Amino acid sequence: MDRRLEAGLVNATVVAASLAVTYLVVQFVFFRFLLADLPPNLRPYLPDRARVFAQTSAHEVRRPVLVDGQIFPVSQVYAHSQRICEGIRRASLANGAGFVGTRPALRAAGARAAVHGPRDWRHLNEAGYRLLGALVAGHLDDRPSDACDDRWPEAPP
Repeated sequence: MDRRLEAGLVNATVVAASLAVTYLVVQFVFFRFLLADLPPNLRPYLPDRARVFAQTSAHEVRRPVLVDGQIFPVSQVYAHSQRICEGIRRASLANGAGFVGTRPALRAAGARAAVHGPRDWRHLNEAGYRLLGALVAGHLDDRPSDACDDRWPEAPP
């Protein structure tokens, strides 16, 4: 994919999310909002140096068919995710909403056991949702402004 197109898609995602946050805060003035960052589902498991194969699906007469995709360096996926996270965080804080960064907690939990799958690897499983719930519940009485921490912990020497 052309780099300009990729950058445009990332920017469009940030703009759409920013508009959505603004709309919610303006329309529902008596509510407090707390947004939680949900990184790409491979973030808890793969370090930056890995590569992933992205398959896309097409439809042929009422049935989906997998189509060969491209191989991407995971670092590229993470860089886009980081830019999106930072844009949504900025929009959240500018509109008075809290922001919870979940990446370090998901990464730590994902190092011990899967927090996605096994039936649907695109979404959190029970353990992942319990962790997300605990993170959000821990901030119901405050207005967090967590960073979009996309760093992997340093490997011990």
